[in-house]
Amino acid sequence: SATSSSPSKQDSTGTKRKRASAASCQTGRAKVLLSTPQKRLNHIMSEQKRRNAIREGYAQLISLLAPAGAQAIDMPTRGRPKGSGSRGKGHSKGKSGVLFRAVEYCRWLEEGRDALMDEVLRLEAAAGI
Repeated sequence: SATSSSPSKQDSTGTKRKRASAASCQTGRAKVLLSTPQKRLNHIMSEQKRRNAIREGYAQLISLLAPAGAQAIDMPTRGRPKGSGSRGKGHSKGKSGVLFRAVEYCRWLEEGRDALMDEVLRLEAAAGI
């Protein structure tokens, strides 16, 4: 619990720190503190990893949306989504444009799913199932 009387500090997950400190006590070694340059380097590397993960996620999203943007499937265009910032033809090519296209595509897929479900219900009713 958060009101534990133990002297060790708890992080937001509660027991993570206790386990780490218990493990270091079992091995008989104290946790080595990082120097400021090491902390900075770790921070930079973590930030690069986060940015790469975001970049890869956008690349995957763009590859999934490519058929939608190619007008090969009859995806309706409903005008510019509110707040998209795109005043020219089509959608912006930036990250916000990718997200708006993804939302629009998901809504289009949901409409198609709903239409298919309605068709199934109609056919089942006609067949007396």
